[in-house]
Amino acid sequence: MAEPQGEWILLFDSIHDVLGAERLFRERGIRVDLVPTPRTLSADCGVALTVESSRHDAVLEALASTSCRLRSIQRAVTGGYEEVRLS
Repeated sequence: MAEPQGEWILLFDSIHDVLGAERLFRERGIRVDLVPTPRTLSADCGVALTVESSRHDAVLEALASTSCRLRSIQRAVTGGYEEVRLS
């Protein structure tokens, strides 16, 4: 399956989940950036993580090994965002 290219925005349920995932990704050598959550995506948690989608295997493996609650993965498209669906 061809994965969407570009940058992913990872949305979590809480700031604790964001910071836990950020620490986990950095420990595994996955470059992430802490960014304000776009208001069109969520008003709950004010921060999100961005990661290059080319690292999708490593990102998903890391998330599977933690209790951080991922809400969704989004990517920017013309006119807004769309959820990345992974099978």
